[in-house]
Amino acid sequence: MTDREFMQIAIDISKTAKYPYGAIVVRDGKIVGRSDSTGGGEKRNLLSAC
Repeated sequence: MTDREFMQIAIDISKTAKYPYGAIVVRDGKIVGRSDSTGGGEKRNLLSAC
């Protein structure tokens, strides 16, 4: 995927999110985290970084 495609995913997330923004974390060309994720485990570590 290109940077532009990843950015579009974040924009799409923002359209359905509680807040007016969306975010994804990309590592080695793969999405490893999303701001709309409701799962547990390693994704919770992303929240503690704020």
